[in-house]
Amino acid sequence: MLKKLFSILLMTGIIVFAACSKSTDTTSSGNGGNNNNNNNSNNNNQTTLPPGWYTDTTSFHVTGTYATLVALQSDGKIIGANPTQVARLNRDGSLDQTFTPYKITTGEIHALCVDKDDKIYVAGNFQKFGGSDYSFLVRLNKDGSIDNTLTTQNYLSQGNDIKCLALRSDGKLMVGGKFNFATEILTGGIASIYFDNLMRLNTDGSVDISFFNIQTQNPNYLTSAYITAINILPGHKMYVAGNQLHALAQVGTPSAYDLIRINDDGSLDRSFMKEGDFWLSSTGGHGVIGSPDLAVKALSDGTVLLAGYFSSLDNNPVKNLLHISDQGNLTNSDFSGVNCMPTDICQFSKDEILITAKNPPTTYFGDPSPGLSIKGLDGKDLGAMKDGILAGDMYSIIKESDSTALIAGKMQLLKINQPSVTVAFARVKKHL
Repeated sequence: MLKKLFSILLMTGIIVFAACSKSTDTTSSGNGGNNNNNNNSNNNNQTTLPPGWYTDTTSFHVTGTYATLVALQSDGKIIGANPTQVARLNRDGSLDQTFTPYKITTGEIHALCVDKDDKIYVAGNFQKFGGSDYSFLVRLNKDGSIDNTLTTQNYLSQGNDIKCLALRSDGKLMVGGKFNFATEILTGGIASIYFDNLMRLNTDGSVDISFFNIQTQNPNYLTSAYITAINILPGHKMYVAGNQLHALAQVGTPSAYDLIRINDDGSLDRSFMKEGDFWLSSTGGHGVIGSPDLAVKALSDGTVLLAGYFSSLDNNPVKNLLHISDQGNLTNSDFSGVNCMPTDICQFSKDEILITAKNPPTTYFGDPSPGLSIKGLDGKDLGAMKDGILAGDMYSIIKESDSTALIAGKMQLLKINQPSVTVAFARVKKHL
């Protein structure tokens, strides 16, 4: 995931997510702040906000200073994390005091997800989690206590980092990053199964050896890879994004894939990217390793968005955002790259895609809103935030309800003629 870019602010040992300020904004989201006391039955003077998005400061406290990850439990409570901490917020953004926040003293947290039973997976390159002996991957119960039923295997005994997690509908967990793992099975003798940078875990945390594909023939399967995003599709096919995925693809020359689609068993889906290669580069040269992570999101129309920090595709100029068909070709849509670094993608509705970014333009009241783009399936901008602008770095976004989404980052909430407030989490809401 993301490198640590900011120093963590601690307040007497209390987690940085604790609410640092409560909004004094009294603007009504229902009437745009026009407290019209005119009881004229004609309501000629009543105004309403136009269709669009705004930052909800009436039902959500402006909270914390720095967060990189956000997930939801089924009761609407919010799980948040930054590189060194995990906490839970109530739906109004206040810190949930019933959940003991965890701190990491060695290493960082890079991935977070919640399963159908509201258990919480936390992963990264940490050596200990909240004083426990769990390293690299831990599962918490719904109440936040450590789930000791998760198999305690040192998955990364020969490597260093889990960068992304993705849950399948059957509860199995896909794990990607930069690591090496080997296990042994008895099939008339001892045979080694290698999992370099990509593996699947059973619900008890044991390694699912049915996901091995060509690794049994090639111990150096994905040793050069650096996987930063996994997006699982219906039927359990999945998109895998990162850098140097050539060993998995094993087709084309040069074979330095940054986006592939694989089947349920881990084999390459050759119906995607059938001809040639698909590799990205930044201004620093071939490949994007070392740059901000790639994000990938399959859309409802079968296409896929790939976002990150890159400037060329197969030696052709592109910029940071690609719209790709289910066959692996660039589409003719109007998606255009942005000057900042996209970090996450959320398909909010059939026709709306929300894209977060870091290092956004500094024009705070520009169009579209800095750090948050609102686009249609054709790539065209759908307008700006109507009020309550968020600026600054945004790292993760998740749909919360049919009218709201949650963002984690290091953001400034900006109101005209009011001082800005730094927030770690924010709720953006659509006028219906």
